[in-house]
Amino acid sequence: MPCAEPPSSAPFALFGVRACDAAALAYQDRFFARDPHYAVRRQSALVIGVNCLAACAGGFCATVDAGPFAAAGFDLCLTRLAADAVAVVIATPAGAAALTDGVLDERRLGAGHEEALARAEASARASFAAEPALERAIARIAQHDRARPVADAEWQRLGPSCFACTGCTNLCPTCSCFTIEDEVRGDGVVRRRVWDSCLLEGFQREASGHDPAPRPGDRVRRFWTHKFGAAFTRDFGRFGCVGCGRCDVTCPGRIGARQVLTRLGGEP
Repeated sequence: MPCAEPPSSAPFALFGVRACDAAALAYQDRFFARDPHYAVRRQSALVIGVNCLAACAGGFCATVDAGPFAAAGFDLCLTRLAADAVAVVIATPAGAAALTDGVLDERRLGAGHEEALARAEASARASFAAEPALERAIARIAQHDRARPVADAEWQRLGPSCFACTGCTNLCPTCSCFTIEDEVRGDGVVRRRVWDSCLLEGFQREASGHDPAPRPGDRVRRFWTHKFGAAFTRDFGRFGCVGCGRCDVTCPGRIGARQVLTRLGGEP
């Protein structure tokens, strides 16, 4: 079956991308690094980030090193310093080119503005409350030295709360699981790649019928080990969770990231 050529993509801009989503884009750039279809769309995108000046409700980007100020995944990133001053960080040639024909009163940051930018970042980080339970849970999932491993019984207690609705995996900006479908069209077949979810029972089922993750708790463990496990962190350079909190909002079983980490890290 011949492989379809990557579709063309007109240039477009994503404006107002927050640090957590910019971090997720950087993560996906690693995951899809050799994917020509992803590359076409990604190269057509101009990503303009906006740094957060305070913690958002439910977010914990500071705990997982994904904010509140963006470090990667953007072409330009804006920080409001005053009513009439916005600091712009230029990260890529595409970002620099976007400013070339602008009508802005552009100037390099002076010492006062650099200090204001540093103060803004420090203030934003200080707005996050300390969350040692989350840090303990992440250490347990990653099996850090001196961290008590998460026992199988703990995962199995979480399992029944997952209804396999896939709300979390459809909203998570770092989820990347997909499957392949063949669709008969006329005298031919079209092969498509579509999103999948590792929380579905059949996700990993083998041709023999064997399922390596037969219980809901097994699938919950697989999901969160992917997000915080040491192997994935080593391969992708960061956690697979950016602390955006979307899964906590959508999960009907109340086992989004914050809720799971709080339960697993509740006891020192």
